[in-house]
Amino acid sequence: TRGRASVCRKSLFEMVASDTPLITFTLSYQALEDFVESTHAKFTEHEKRLVVLEKQTTSLSSRNNVLERILQEREEEIRALRSECKQLAAQTVEVEEQNQALREENALAFTKIYKKLES
Repeated sequence: TRGRASVCRKSLFEMVASDTPLITFTLSYQALEDFVESTHAKFTEHEKRLVVLEKQTTSLSSRNNVLERILQEREEEIRALRSECKQLAAQTVEVEEQNQALREENALAFTKIYKKLES
């Protein structure tokens, strides 16, 4: 490992001492500046879109809450109407039974009257 360290130090020293740079830039300053500007423009556009999407999300959430309240009200109305329908159905059965009893009473009364008229 000592041999390797000395080779690495030596090659690093030789690189620093030589005229060739350690890092070479392949892009010009203008190309980098153009990249930064285009990236900034994209970032700004994305930020604007995020703001719009956040506003839309807030609006949709608010509308969803309103619709959920309306739905709950409708469900309560439906429950009340079902209860009322059950009560009306029970009353209808009761009235029909009373009507049947009255018909039977009428038939008996008619029979009694008819028998009295015959005699």
